[in-house]
Amino acid sequence: MNIIERVKKLNFPFGEYVIIGGGILDVLGIRSTNDVDAAVTSKLFKELQATGEWEEEMKHNKTFLKKDDIDINPDISWSEYPTTNEEAIASATVIDGVPFINLEELKRFKTASGREKDLADLILIEKYQRNKSTEEAFINWAKTQLSGDITVTREPHGDQSTVYFLKSSGKNYFLKIAPSLEKESERLKWLSGKLPVPEVIGFTHINDKDALLLSAVGGANLAKLCKEWGGEKVAKRLAEVLVQFHSVSAKDCPFGTAGVGKVLIHGDACLPNFIFNNDNFSGYIDLGDTRVDFPKVDLSAAVWSLQYNLGAGYGLIFLKEYGIKNATDELVERLRLKYEDAQKEWGLV
Repeated sequence: MNIIERVKKLNFPFGEYVIIGGGILDVLGIRSTNDVDAAVTSKLFKELQATGEWEEEMKHNKTFLKKDDIDINPDISWSEYPTTNEEAIASATVIDGVPFINLEELKRFKTASGREKDLADLILIEKYQRNKSTEEAFINWAKTQLSGDITVTREPHGDQSTVYFLKSSGKNYFLKIAPSLEKESERLKWLSGKLPVPEVIGFTHINDKDALLLSAVGGANLAKLCKEWGGEKVAKRLAEVLVQFHSVSAKDCPFGTAGVGKVLIHGDACLPNFIFNNDNFSGYIDLGDTRVDFPKVDLSAAVWSLQYNLGAGYGLIFLKEYGIKNATDELVERLRLKYEDAQKEWGLV
């Protein structure tokens, strides 16, 4: 269970407790922790104490309550930090129904404590807040590029970028935030009219991050379709759309160097980057590494992604459907390992 699930299981009354310590850092993705520390009202403390279910432990000349890995703090204040439990509860940040000590209050606490681990946390919190401020600036910028009422939702995504889904006047958009997105913007503009790709609505740079506002490609990606379609269909449709990509003329492509046997490649031909709406292909996404190169770059990524999402056996189906009729299991494994080596080189594994 995550921290929020564990706290909810305690069934503490709202308004009589707040999760302190590193709990909010874990929930916000700043750093992980397994500890659950709570500050409670004197009323709730006495009620918990009276149950006999909590072990009493003396720390810092105070009686704490402890059960499993959950600590109940009767009074978080001390001479360098004169904040009461009730004040921390009143100013809590509520996430999914659970009150956490707000970040500014936590910074005050950790500054007053001055322990090495607290000072390290302060650095992480400051970095998080800078990034959050930058993200808010990007969202405000994106809103100026669109019209009408706009809703913004953060999307689950990989480690390489932060993604928001925006809906405006019945149309859907994605806002990508990451370092070095200019190359993707340039490639998408070049690909426009040649292949089904997102339209670039706008590009900007703030501090050390880029933002790319794109039209949304409607549908579901191949990774999400694995269960519904089955491995064989996914492998064959992936081969089909990669053949389409590699068939586009690479003449005058400014990305990469032309040569014998080279084609226009996607650059990250993993299942999540191919979108289908029902049985119809909608488009290609995440094209920051598109360039002129050898097809094996895409084939290795595709084979690896098929095995990662579906298990062994589908790489061979994919290669034969792509057109490599003499493909073997040995070739599949060589391609898969090639992509694994590339991931290690990129620092992703």
